[in-house]
Amino acid sequence: MRRVRRAVKLTVIYAAVAVVLVWALFPILWIASSSIRPQYEIVATPLRYLPQTITFQSYRSAFTDPAFMRSLRNTVAVASLTTLLALATGALAAYAFARFDFALKRPLFLGVFLIRMIPAFTLAIPLFVTMRTYGLIDTIAALVLTHTTLVLPVSILIMRTFFENLPTAYEEAAMMDGATRLQAMTRIVLPLSTPALMVAAVLSMISSWNDYLFALLFTLSKARTIMVAIADVEGAFYVDYPLIVARGMIALIPPVIAALAFQRYLVRGLTGGALTQ
Repeated sequence: MRRVRRAVKLTVIYAAVAVVLVWALFPILWIASSSIRPQYEIVATPLRYLPQTITFQSYRSAFTDPAFMRSLRNTVAVASLTTLLALATGALAAYAFARFDFALKRPLFLGVFLIRMIPAFTLAIPLFVTMRTYGLIDTIAALVLTHTTLVLPVSILIMRTFFENLPTAYEEAAMMDGATRLQAMTRIVLPLSTPALMVAAVLSMISSWNDYLFALLFTLSKARTIMVAIADVEGAFYVDYPLIVARGMIALIPPVIAALAFQRYLVRGLTGGALTQ
C-alpha cells in the first residue's frame, strides 16, 4: 500500500512538472517552428502546429541585412559594457557595504535600491532629457549608462550578501603580509566570490540584452539594438511574420547560452554563498 501511494505521488509530481514544462516551452517551440515556415503556413487556417514546408530564408534574410547585423553588434557591445561596468562598480560598492562601517551606511544602501524600485517608465523622460542635454542620443554610451544604473542595485545586493558570508581571516592574513585593502579584495575576496560575480554578470547581461523601452527612446539608427530591430520588420500593409520570429530566435539564443553556461554558479550565487564566518 505504501508503495502504491509513493508511485501515485511520484506520478502526480512528474505530471505536474511535465505540464509546467509544456506551458513554459511551448511559446519558444512555437517561435522556433514559425521561424522555419513560409508566410502562408503561419497565417493559414486551421492552425498547424508542425511546419509542412521547412525553409531558412528568414534566417538568411536576417543575417544578410546590414541594419539588423549592426543592431546585433550594438546589443553585444551594450550588454558587454553594461556587465563589465556593473561588476566593477558593484563589487567596490558591495565590498564597502559589507566590510566598512560609515555614517549613513543604511540610508545609502536603501537609497541604492530605491532606484530599482521606481518603475522604469517613470525614469524615461528625465533620462531622455539628460541624454539629449549631453548629446548622448543615439549612442551606445546612453544605453550603457542607463542599463548600468538599473542593474547595479541587484548586483550590489548579490555581491554584498556573498561578501558578508566570507570569513575575514583571509583578508586579514593578506594585509598582515603587506597587501593593501584593494589587493586583498582583488586577490582574495573576488576569486572566492566567483559564484556571486557570475550571477551578477548573467543577470546584468540578460537585463541589458532584453531592454526595449530605453533602446527605443534613446536610439535612432546608429545605436539601435536588436529588440528594436525586431519590430522594424512590420510595414504599413504587410507583416513578415517568419522574419520577425527568426529575428526573435536570434535574439533569444545568447541569453539562453549565458544562463546555461553559468548555471552551476546560479544556486550558490543567489543563496549568498556557502561559507560562513
